[in-house]
Amino acid sequence: MTELLATLDPATTIVHVHCWTKALSSSVVAAVARAKFPMVMTLHEYFTACPTGCLYLHRDRKVCTLTPMSVACIVKNCDSRSYLYKAYRVVRQLVQRTFGRIPSGIGEFITVSEFSRSVIERYLRAAGACIPSPIPCRPNVRRACLRKRAIRSCSLGACRPKRAACCSPKRRAVPVSR
Repeated sequence: MTELLATLDPATTIVHVHCWTKALSSSVVAAVARAKFPMVMTLHEYFTACPTGCLYLHRDRKVCTLTPMSVACIVKNCDSRSYLYKAYRVVRQLVQRTFGRIPSGIGEFITVSEFSRSVIERYLRAAGACIPSPIPCRPNVRRACLRKRAIRSCSLGACRPKRAACCSPKRRAVPVSR
């Protein structure tokens, strides 16, 4: 990651992280933060706050109202798989917060819906702002804005040819293996 970032200019590059929880480690976010690149993360779920990623008590079949990573949260058997898997997720969450700089190292967050924003925003106040998803924007308007600002973006995460991040000529999509 450090080698890739060395080829880019932080003044004209925005790093966009999405769909990262199963494809990347938090070390990618830490490397981007250390290199002082502007970074935005699209939140498709709630892993940034909740160790299970869904703020939901699977065994109780109800929305979780516990503070993520509080003692009550950590001891609650709420994972869809098992408590052992929950324990793994708690350790992963601690590593992400401490060494991976998630969410503290991320400047902005894109939420996929207003509802998603309303749920996650309170857990991210100390970090970046939550902004609405740019997807509803007409593509030609968005392209014109990017062209005028001469901004490049580097997308990290799941990258498929049908996704806009992989197809735009001004963008450099970089698939990163585990």
